[in-house]
Formats: sequence, structure tokens, C-alpha cells
Amino acid sequence: MRRLSPLGRLGRLGRLGRLGRLGRLLPGLALAGLAVSAPARADFDVERGVARVDPASIAFGFEGEVGDRARTARVSEREVPALGGAVPGAWRVDGAIEGTHAARVPAGSALVLGDAGVFASVHGQRVELRFWARADGAEPSGRLVYASGDLADRDLSFPTASIDAIETGRATSDGWVEYATGPVDASVGSSTRLVAIVIEAAASPLRTSGFLVDAVEVIPRGPLPARGAKCTLASEETACGADGACVEGLCVDSAIVWGALPAKEQRLEIVARQAQYFERFSSDRYGASRSTTMFSPAARAAAETATTPRTFWQPLQRAAALARGAHTRAAGPARFHRLSWHALTYTRSYWNELLACFGLVERDLLGGGRGFAVFQSAPLSPLRVGDVVESIDGEDPRDWLARAVPMTPLSSDPDVDDALQGASLQELVAALAQTLEVKRCASPDCASSSKVVVDVAAQRKVVRTLPGDTQPKCSVRLHLPVDVPMGADVNAYEAAFESVDAEGFVNVLTNGEPPGADLATVVNRAFDRQASRMLVDKRRGDGGGGESLMVWAERVRQDASFRLLSVGRWAHESIDPPASVFAELAHCKTQGGARPACWALGASWWAVPAPAKPRPEKVAWLNLVDGSASDLAATYAKGAPGVRIFAPARTMGLFGGLHHLPRFASGLSDSYVQGSDTRIGSTWDAITTAPWQSGKGIEPDEHVVQTLSDLLADRDTMLERARAWLREAN
Repeated sequence: MRRLSPLGRLGRLGRLGRLGRLGRLLPGLALAGLAVSAPARADFDVERGVARVDPASIAFGFEGEVGDRARTARVSEREVPALGGAVPGAWRVDGAIEGTHAARVPAGSALVLGDAGVFASVHGQRVELRFWARADGAEPSGRLVYASGDLADRDLSFPTASIDAIETGRATSDGWVEYATGPVDASVGSSTRLVAIVIEAAASPLRTSGFLVDAVEVIPRGPLPARGAKCTLASEETACGADGACVEGLCVDSAIVWGALPAKEQRLEIVARQAQYFERFSSDRYGASRSTTMFSPAARAAAETATTPRTFWQPLQRAAALARGAHTRAAGPARFHRLSWHALTYTRSYWNELLACFGLVERDLLGGGRGFAVFQSAPLSPLRVGDVVESIDGEDPRDWLARAVPMTPLSSDPDVDDALQGASLQELVAALAQTLEVKRCASPDCASSSKVVVDVAAQRKVVRTLPGDTQPKCSVRLHLPVDVPMGADVNAYEAAFESVDAEGFVNVLTNGEPPGADLATVVNRAFDRQASRMLVDKRRGDGGGGESLMVWAERVRQDASFRLLSVGRWAHESIDPPASVFAELAHCKTQGGARPACWALGASWWAVPAPAKPRPEKVAWLNLVDGSASDLAATYAKGAPGVRIFAPARTMGLFGGLHHLPRFASGLSDSYVQGSDTRIGSTWDAITTAPWQSGKGIEPDEHVVQTLSDLLADRDTMLERARAWLREAN
């Protein structure tokens, strides 16, 4: 006899809301939309060991032909997601929890239920998705998907809005688990509506994997509240209420933005598990210590008191960001869609409604100090190159950016925050602001200026009708030092170019240290030219490793005595090993060395290869926003003979590899932490007294920020200064 029992505590999400009234037992429902009445929910008939679907819901069962309101979809990781045709009869299987038959969704496929017409009766309601699923080699997942028209292929991977169901904490003795979204608006804005349920089985190495699903229903949860009020980040609480969130200057349901709300007991477990990852699994000494004071107390308080998705997930993610752990991310609702909190800015990294790009600037013509200005703009943009940001939604830009955390990017080393946020400002303002005020100089000397206020909300409507090529190409550098071949993408992570300019300087440009040999090939070709002067523009140091990192050790550092010690975590209770064990790491000449301490800690004391080829007499090294392996690349450059680092700030301070940790509940993302930390020292005595590097980046030899005067004159301040230094005699 099938029995109902609570799931185990770890990794299980608790019951969403109270139990409603019991619905009548339906022997099987062949994809019929039922009349909507008072709020209700499916429940479990303990005596008969079956789920009961409530007649007030729009329900989907699998007793007969599934019908024309259900179809398949392909969601394989190797192919573009695409809608399919009718549901094969083989998908209808025995062993149901409601009625006789369930649907079995094979790995790499999805079952799409309903359409805009099916759900039209609840578009003016709040609703809740509930279903039961049983894993059979693949993890179950199900979500509501929203669109302004019919469901399209693109909505399978990146819809306008979506919300995943999470485990409610109820399961049966034979493996059936209940999932639900909790209450959520069935309409978002003026035209986006619930159009489908997508039950998806992720791709699996085993073709026979899949899961069973049954008793799928969308339950009405009361009338749709008034939404759409104008808001700012400062007014979010008062304008939108606890159950709302401010996105694109308007209030929307916080469940759409932040995901489903787990029950209190499970919220506390999520926080405890995440704190365990940050404080007991991470090898980042700086971030692990900060998590105990910056993450755990704030996240635990939110878990205790939250009543809506935003009041739990927003402070949790904010606390995780403020802990400033290197290479860390907290778990959260997994699904990416245009209105999700972790995709709002990402979607604008390729285009933005302002049709402009920003960067960090020295306000030399406006009384000094650092600020943010427009670096590139399209002809149709309301902004112009050189416009200086004065306020966002009436607030000082840095105050507004602080309010926007966790959407606002923060570095492990706060010294680089300005540069990091300046390069992201077009994404943040376009996603979250109502108005942007800039100061526009009337002449290159800015003897006079005017105030320009951009209505960001109006601008969003304007750009909807513009072609995609209207967007300017954003760059963290005003100009490039190299010749880029026609058609090459200078913004690509794997980009690596080298060329010789009219002065005979060899110029190199990279965006990180991507895996593989391609970057090293370009860098070696540049060094093999044997020029006396070289400019290395790291431009956007996106990290990586392997040959792309070691080429800098071999060609720039060229010091066989220079060593980096990379060490993982000692134990759950202690991040550092005892002194006697630490001393053993002196023998870790390669990763996984013969000594037990070496492989136990994943430790290696890297040595730079002895110089085999000459280095240029002078190398100008340009940083802007550089982290992870790009931190390490700058480490090899720092202090090398003839090398001078130019940058507005230190590097990001991410001195170790990124380590993914599996998600601990369905509907949530994975997490990641840093898997090692770094010390610098040529001798073991130096290593034993050296600090751990994570949390503090590499200091530039010369601080250089793009000046407003140069920006107005179309000059790249850093390139000009670096080239002037290269021209100087040794």
C-alpha cells in the first residue's frame, strides 16, 4: 500500500502554504480544462494511496488520448530547444498516482501542456502549479511559462517570464514527490500571459532515463492584484509591497522575479547548507571568514521572517554578494528568463535600451574625483559620448548602485568595484531605473554644460521597434591597440590578437586566459618578433587557466625562482592545516605531488620555467577588470624587470579555481565556491609568512583612469600614457 510521508530534511523544500479543502477523486482526466471555482488543491487519499485532483483546477491527466493541447519538445543540450508534435503513445505508462496511467518524460525531452486558450480563464487570477513526479533516472522539473503570444521555440530556453515548481516536502513510500510553485500572477504587465506548463527531463548520459509525472493542475488562488505601479529601487517596498518587485521601473509579482518561496523550515535549511558551502567547503580564506558575519546572520534572519519570495531570496542573495567571497555564488531559483533577477542585467550585456555604453572616468573638467560617463553611444541614443552621470532615480550613482546589490556586481577586492560597475552601468540602469540624469559638456574644455534627463521607461518603449544593429559595440577600452581582422569578434572570451604599429611597438590584446593553445600561440608569436617595446592590453580579464596562463609566466616573468603556492582546504572544521602539515607542502613541486599532504590539499608550489627566449626591454601591461586566472597573469607581470602595470585599481582578488557544488533541491541552481587559495614566495621561508592572496588584487604600478578631457577629445588615456612610457628611454 502506497503511504504518504515527509521527505528527508536535507535538500528538500517544505510545504508551500496551508492545506486547502480536499477535492473529489477523479479516476482519470484526459487533458480537460475544468471549470474554475473557489481556491483548492490536490491532496492525497491515504486510504486508497492515490492523489486526488481538485475539480476547481485546470487539470491534465493521462488516462486516454492526451489530445491536441499537449505536445512534446526537444530540450537536448546538444541541440537548440524546439517544440515538437503529438505526444507518443509510449509516453503513457502504468503506475500512476492519480488514476491508472501517468506520463513518462524521457531525458532530453519535455511535455508541453496547455496553451493561451486553455489558460485564458485564469489570466485574471493568481494561480499555483502543482504536480506529482517520480524519478526514473532523470530529475523531475516543471514550470509555468509566460509569453505575449503563442509559445515559441525560444520560450523553452529563455521566455519573457517563468517560474519553477519546487518540492513541497510531501512524498510517497514508492517514490512519488509533490511539486508546487506557490501562488503567482497568471499575467505580467499588459500583454504577457501564462501560455504553457513545461514538464522537462534534462539530458542524461543514459538514453533510458526519464521520470513519471501525474496529477498536473493549475489551481486558481484568487484575483489578480493591481500591479504595474511605477517604482524605483528606493520605493520598491512602499510602491510594490512585500509581494512585489521593482523591475524596469514597474511593480511585478516577486514570485516571477525571485522564484517560489520555500516554507520556513526549508528556508532555514537552505541558509544552513549555503553557509556550510561558504564557510566549511570554500578554500577562499578571506571569503570564508566574511561569510560568518556578512552572510549567515542576514540570510538566517530573512529565512525566519520571510513571507514572500522577495523577502527571502533578495536579502539572501544580497548577503552572499556583500560577503565578497572569491568565486562564490549562492543557490537560488534556477530558471533564467527575461524578468528573473539573475538575468535582468545579463540580457542587456549584448544590447540595452539606452543604446549606450559606460565606463569609469576621472572628472578632471568637473572638479575632480571619479565617476561614470558614456564611452560609446548610437546615433539614436539620447546620450552622447562624454555625458557624465549625475544621478540615477534622483540618487547619487554610488548610492543607487549600493541599493541595487545583488544585481550590482561586487568584486572580492572592493578597490575594483568602480571599474567593474562602470562597465556594467548600461545594463543596470536599463533594467532597474526610471530616470537617468547626466551632465553634458558643450565644448571639449567643458566651460559650460547642460543637464539632460533621460526617461528610461519611455526609452524602453522606443527601442522595441529598432533593429538589433542599432546597438553600439560596448568596450571597456575607448580604443583598441591592435589591428583586428575583418569579421573577428573582439569581445569574445577567446579573443587574442597581436600586431605591430607604426612605431614598431608590438601590441597584444586578450580578454582572459581561455583554455587551449590558441591564445598562447598568438602571445608567443608576438614575443617571437623580438621587439624592444610591447604593449599587453588585458582589456577584460575573464580568467581561465592552462597554457593561456603559463605563457605569461614563461614569456613575461622569466624568473625560475618565482613561485606561487596553491592550496585547497584542509578540513571541514579548519581551512588551514596544522603547521607540521603545512611544512610538508614545500615538497609539492607539482600538483598532486608524492607527499600525502600534496594530494590531500590539492597543493602545488608552481615554479616559473627558466627563461629560454628574450623578453622585450619594456612591457606596458594594461589592466581594467581582471580576475581569477587573470589575477594570476597580473601576478606574473608584477615586478618583472621592464614591466609596468597600468590600471585604475587593483585586480579582483580571485586567487584560485572555481568549484561547482551540485544543487541540493529541485528548482534551485547549483552553487560555487573557490577551490584553492594562493601565496606568493620564491623561498619556503617567504611562503610561510606571506598572506593569502584572495580578497586583495595586484596593485598597479601606475594608477590611470580615463579622463573626461581625453574622452571628449576621443583619446584613450591609458593607451596614451602607456605608449608615452614605452617611448621613454630605459
